[in-house]
Amino acid sequence: MVKNFTQNDLVSFLYREVNFNQFQLIGESIENDWEVFQEYKNLRNAKREIPKVYFHPSPSTLNNILAISREEFGV
Repeated sequence: MVKNFTQNDLVSFLYREVNFNQFQLIGESIENDWEVFQEYKNLRNAKREIPKVYFHPSPSTLNNILAISREEFGV
């Protein structure tokens, strides 16, 4: 079965935000369709260029989250 995938489908595949069946179908399409492969390769390369961002919440923020969690779940 031939299915056309959108750029959004390929981005979801790239970030592993698809179910197993979609993953298989998109992966096969990437392997067998030159145009899909080229688009996937472009998206993959663009993803690599995105700067990595790391967040370090303050201790008070973490304590607030833990306190709310304890209240909510009785931990």
